[in-house]
Amino acid sequence: MSCLIQIGDVNASGAPNNFGYMSVDIDLSVQQCSNIQITIDDGTNIIAQTIVNGVSGTFVQNVALNKAVRCDENILVKVTCLDDPQCHAAEQTAVLCSAPTCCIPLSISHMDRGCVGTTTFRSIEFTITGTVTDPACLPYVLQIEFGDGQPGQSHPITATGPFTIVETHDYDTSPSTSFLAQVKHVLHPDCPKQDIRLSFDNCMMDCCPAITNTSVVVNDCEPDCFRTVTLKTEYLQYQSPCSAATLGWEIFDKDGVFVDDSGPISTGVVGPHHYDSIPLDPDGSPYKAILKTTFPLDCLDHEINFDVPICSQAPKCPEDLKLTHEDLGCEQDASGQCRRKIRHTVSGKVFSGCGPSSTDTEFVADLDQNKSWSFAESGSSNGSTFTKSTTEYYSGSGPINTSVSVSNPAGCIAIATNTVSFSECKASDCEEIPPEDPIDCILCKWCSDLIADAMQGRPLWRINLKIIICCLLIVIMALAVGVKIWSVFNCGNIPGINSTSLTGQVLDDVLNYFTLGVLIGLILLFCNICCVYCGVVGGILWGIVLVVLQWVTSGSLPQCWLLSNSGANLFFQFLNGGLMYLVGAIILAIGLRLACLELRSNI
Repeated sequence: MSCLIQIGDVNASGAPNNFGYMSVDIDLSVQQCSNIQITIDDGTNIIAQTIVNGVSGTFVQNVALNKAVRCDENILVKVTCLDDPQCHAAEQTAVLCSAPTCCIPLSISHMDRGCVGTTTFRSIEFTITGTVTDPACLPYVLQIEFGDGQPGQSHPITATGPFTIVETHDYDTSPSTSFLAQVKHVLHPDCPKQDIRLSFDNCMMDCCPAITNTSVVVNDCEPDCFRTVTLKTEYLQYQSPCSAATLGWEIFDKDGVFVDDSGPISTGVVGPHHYDSIPLDPDGSPYKAILKTTFPLDCLDHEINFDVPICSQAPKCPEDLKLTHEDLGCEQDASGQCRRKIRHTVSGKVFSGCGPSSTDTEFVADLDQNKSWSFAESGSSNGSTFTKSTTEYYSGSGPINTSVSVSNPAGCIAIATNTVSFSECKASDCEEIPPEDPIDCILCKWCSDLIADAMQGRPLWRINLKIIICCLLIVIMALAVGVKIWSVFNCGNIPGINSTSLTGQVLDDVLNYFTLGVLIGLILLFCNICCVYCGVVGGILWGIVLVVLQWVTSGSLPQCWLLSNSGANLFFQFLNGGLMYLVGAIILAIGLRLACLELRSNI
């Protein structure tokens, strides 16, 4: 026969304290096991754990608790066989108690003694009567819990027979006028508490502020096309024994979003009170203004709903208006005449209007010699700076007088003037200057230009020969750099070529850093640094093409595209990988390009 454990009733044991019972008796049946462990859990903590040795059959085991339990409280009892841990039992059960014999029937009444002076407290007198018949129930202790967080006195009863308890308590009626008081049987927690429901009027005067009238005035448009409102509050000053009330306006837009508040208003100050709001956007209409009382509590709010009409306002006149010029020298105009070219620039700050009257600010400029210029600018409510330019051709010599003024909005007196002095342009001043070559590297254009500049006065065949040598070296370098990038992506190998073969060894020698350095030196000897740039860029593009072709044909990136197969750790493997090598080549190309641009600017 195998081990078997069964758990029966769990009964409260011993005399209770104020919190309940500190031990329980457990009915157990244990077969084929001599040593057991009993664990009791109240759902939050383990409140008992004990080992019992030499058990057998059916018996009652008393277990001391480290936390009191109440009658009918649910607990979890676990019993485990220490001889065979696989043998165990668990039972969720309620604590059983013997029927209480000392729950004395009570008669409870209360009397309202009225308000305590001019305070907010109301005095209530409680009377409890009953009879103790069993001397075993003594001493008997009753206590009133008043329901406002305040416990009453403990009333001990030490003799049998009838008893009467009288106790008075003052309730603060300002937070509430309803309470639930209870009479507690202190030494007999099994006895149910008896409820006393209280409800009465408060003892406080109506100290809410006496608001006699509220009104709103929507004011004229502000420069930003918003409007302020003025809220007027009329009230009576507070009367003793009340204190001054504190209230305040809160404004919300049509979406219920808080917009502004007045801050505290005290009825201790002679009214009426006027509150000017911040400028309000007409788009937020309709607005709601709520007058709330923050002291005392539970006073009624007052509401006003109002609209903010849309403003119709022309833009404000521009500010900081300036007219300047820049002499761009002599230049042929569209008719082929050599004339003076002047760039005129107007700057300043413009503003926006609102509503139907809102328009752009329009300007008109008199640029002399029958030249005029008109333009418009849009602004913002706080002002937006602008700069506008135009160019004109002028015959003869200066000075000329220019001006700019405001044509809209009407009535703006802002004007800016400028005097432009210049000399007359001659035909020789407009000789055509050949345009600069575009900055590119196609067909070694930079190389050939720089070589030609450096060999002025020498025979043409020598120039052409040097250009041919330069371009040939660039092509060789581009091929070498491209294959080098490809080989680094492939861990130093070239796909399809045995590295130990003669061809593989020759390519390895050609692609090493020494050979690339010799190529750079030869290009610098026969050409210049711009040509080195061309070779490196060509090599980068050629290397990328080779890697992409390998990726497309094989279906996967080369083995060492990110990490090389050599290096002490991942960091050094990343530095030796193909991607980092390509990034280094691109950085080199950027540096060479900047050096080339500097070289061209100094020729």
